[in-house]
Amino acid sequence: MPRKSTNDNKPIKPNARRGTKEKVDLQTNQVDSVEPAPSAKNRKIPNSENRVIAPGVSVDGTRELKKQNASTSASSVSPVPPIKKTRGTKTRNSGSTPATNPKRRCIETDVDEQDEKENTTTIAKNVSKYTLYSHSKYWLPRNIQFPIGLTHTPFHVGLPLDTFAEVISRLTILPLNGFPERAKKGVHHLRPGARGLTARSPTATIEAYVGSKPDQEYMDKDDREELMWSAENFEIHLEQEGSMNKKGLFYNDIEKEYLFPIWRQFEGRIPQEVALQKLMTNGYDVAVALDCIDECLKTLPQKLIAPSTAQVQVLEREIVKNRNKIDLGKIQNTIMRNYHISEVFNYYIHFCRFFDFDNDEAESEDHHLNVRIACNCLEPMCRQLNFEPRYACSNCTKTLRTHQLPADQLCLICSAYKTITGETRPAQNVVFDEDDIIKIKLWDTKFKKTDRFDFEKWFQKRKNKDYKSLKLTQEEALMLNFEKLDLNDEHNSLGSQIQSMLQPYILPHFSHCQCQHSGGIPVGSPNFGKTKFSEEEERAFVATIIQTPRNIKAAAAVLNVEEELVEVFLNKYKAGNAVWKDLGRVKVHSYSARQVLPPISPPPLIPRD
Repeated sequence: MPRKSTNDNKPIKPNARRGTKEKVDLQTNQVDSVEPAPSAKNRKIPNSENRVIAPGVSVDGTRELKKQNASTSASSVSPVPPIKKTRGTKTRNSGSTPATNPKRRCIETDVDEQDEKENTTTIAKNVSKYTLYSHSKYWLPRNIQFPIGLTHTPFHVGLPLDTFAEVISRLTILPLNGFPERAKKGVHHLRPGARGLTARSPTATIEAYVGSKPDQEYMDKDDREELMWSAENFEIHLEQEGSMNKKGLFYNDIEKEYLFPIWRQFEGRIPQEVALQKLMTNGYDVAVALDCIDECLKTLPQKLIAPSTAQVQVLEREIVKNRNKIDLGKIQNTIMRNYHISEVFNYYIHFCRFFDFDNDEAESEDHHLNVRIACNCLEPMCRQLNFEPRYACSNCTKTLRTHQLPADQLCLICSAYKTITGETRPAQNVVFDEDDIIKIKLWDTKFKKTDRFDFEKWFQKRKNKDYKSLKLTQEEALMLNFEKLDLNDEHNSLGSQIQSMLQPYILPHFSHCQCQHSGGIPVGSPNFGKTKFSEEEERAFVATIIQTPRNIKAAAAVLNVEEELVEVFLNKYKAGNAVWKDLGRVKVHSYSARQVLPPISPPPLIPRD
């Protein structure tokens, strides 16, 4: 088990001398010098500040990668191999931070057996909330859960005050409500399996079963499990309503009239199981559940904010450079300082849905990521719709505004409610996030126009004015790339550089690929990936193409297939093939290329430095 010093200060500085052996007391952290050991088996680093140094860590926090000499390899104390950490795996009592595990050797310590036994329990309690992280000088506490509710609470890794003191001194950093204290860095811990220490047992200790006695402590505790959906209860409800024969129709209506608007409006923030639980607790009434679905935001994780352009630029370089060994902990420490580790993971997954490498061997930092749009032409839930965000909905914001918006300016929740019931959604106690409340108030008091796009431009322009005057909130300061800020740039002032860096990089929920509208074969089509044709299909294609020469669009319409499939047929059966024996002098292989439409709502391009 990882061990932790009882003194939560900085790691001690090892002495440069060799051959000196010292004895460390884990209870008092006192170091007693003894005679130099003739063998390298029990070699130690002196401790001059009465603090235990982390095994394998030098004074500046870097790992020592010294070769193991013959005497050490012949030692009677067999080394315990380090725990191998693979991408995407979790360590016990730690967050889900995938990290690489470079080969390293830990510094040996000589610990009395009695001292070790007495401190095992204490050390285990102190260390369990930290994650082993091989790339950082310290290990940060990484809770895999992040704040819930309507108020945004950022993470706080800390600004590089010493390295960029001159730049930070010119900024006016405004306090932010709810801004947490800087994450306390954990001291270096003794790695599991360090020599001279007892390795953690791979087998869990299970308490003896004492039987199901009603007076046990756990019997009085509330059950942590909660029912999200019950098909049996739903069938009982249908039987009571006399609609059991319409069971399939009800499920279809739930998906189209209930789950679909929730998924599109909240962009996946409300999971389907939570939405189904809300429907179940409201008597399977879709209209009632839609009216109060926003109450779920109070108990769900906080809204994921958009990163800055500077953060995305560094994130792209990190992904390209380490494409096969992404370290989310390192990304949090150096790039996304204001994101909790689970938010880093969620955004990384969402980011990779839109971008891919420009080649298969992207090992150089000169390479960039290319936009990748997944095909969703045949997915009904991804059809193109026009609706307003909730802060711009005239019905949702009617109690918070003095200047009302046009009545037809509705969100998808209010539109779905009106479609189902034929009436306007009551919307009496609508739940908004903190940032939505700010936008509603500013729109109502400062910006009198009703067009949402004009308001969004004005809102961002208002922020840019503060950026140029070097006024930043505490969270915005964490979103800068201080290494790129140049105080001596004559053509680009510090304010202009900060304004450019802090522009929000907003990824869409998804993009409409328009493959089908461009004549392509969409994913899910029976013709997707088709390269072989039967004899009957060959005759039909040949006859139709001869009747409509050089016009693949007309041929596709007659054959009731995609234009791309006609292109596949012409590329497979070249001129001179036996199928074209009745072609004569008609030329069919020369045709105008079909127009490929660009995707709708694509991700914005990542600015280049």
